[in-house]
Amino acid sequence: MELVSRPKNDRYTRPGAYRELEESLRNNPDIAQIPILVCYAFDYRTRLGPFLFADTRLLTAGPRAIAAALYQAGFTRTRIVLRQWNRNLQPSQVRMDGELPQMLFVSSMQIHSRSAYELIADAYKLGEDRPLILAGGAKAIYEPWDFFNCGPEGRYHADVVVTGEEYVALELLDRIMQFRGRREHPRKAFHRLRRSGLLDDISGLVFVEGDEKVPPRRLINTGAQRLVQDLDELPHPEVSLGLLEPPHRRRTLASKPVEVSKLYRHAGMISVVTTHGCKFHCPYCPIPAYNQFTFRYKSPERLRDELQRMAEKTGIHAFFGTDDNFFNNRETVEDIFTTLARGQVHGKPF
Repeated sequence: MELVSRPKNDRYTRPGAYRELEESLRNNPDIAQIPILVCYAFDYRTRLGPFLFADTRLLTAGPRAIAAALYQAGFTRTRIVLRQWNRNLQPSQVRMDGELPQMLFVSSMQIHSRSAYELIADAYKLGEDRPLILAGGAKAIYEPWDFFNCGPEGRYHADVVVTGEEYVALELLDRIMQFRGRREHPRKAFHRLRRSGLLDDISGLVFVEGDEKVPPRRLINTGAQRLVQDLDELPHPEVSLGLLEPPHRRRTLASKPVEVSKLYRHAGMISVVTTHGCKFHCPYCPIPAYNQFTFRYKSPERLRDELQRMAEKTGIHAFFGTDDNFFNNRETVEDIFTTLARGQVHGKPF
């Protein structure tokens, strides 16, 4: 499961490249009209142990991160569905202002993979009107091939698996939008580019080779992603908080997302990315290799601002750090703690 790394001088994106990619997408007026559904898969059979009850009260980081990236890049018709809140929701039944979603992002851990496959299979009920299906998350990173040849006779599969972070997804969408025809469905544009080899240079993708309408026989892996070194370049997590579907048992969406000021009624903790990477090379852990043996972190001021703004706007004061090894570097920890000690929420110290 240990992933390969890029050469040491080619592991990072160019400084500022992420913001330039955002701007390139925002300059395309068509993207604001594309309905996008971001789903976090959740298998209720896995509910056990110390995470029971906390698992449904935690705002997970992965789907919020990709949704924030999409929204800030101009895809403003984006809705986040957490399946622990919306276990009956079916992509085939979803309508966004009366329209079918044109893209479906499915984020999943290994333990929730069955739920992810169900979401993908259900989207296929729409036939030629189905959305472009992109799979991501921990399951996709380490076992991308499992998102292909799903269901009877391998009829269901993701169109593309993103084995990297937000930058990879935006780079793919930027390429699709550059070559997309007038009113062309993003799925059709994707497969046209894929068959032409125009996606092979985007690192961090896995997709089928050949005809997408037959069960996949060969996959193309474009290699390890390039990492965004400065995590401050990524969107503020506050951006995604207004995109969350409220909890319910219906098969389709509510008329509007849950109000940010009322999130505390449904969630008790917010996941926050603090650092990425770990200096240890434990034989059982693939995380250092995924991060290509680098250590990345947010500036103390950015992290303090995230905690302060989210606490003040949501009323939620508990946070879960989704770092790999927060204590990886002593100086970084000291700087973060020193800055957080001066933070305030509604005038009161953290």
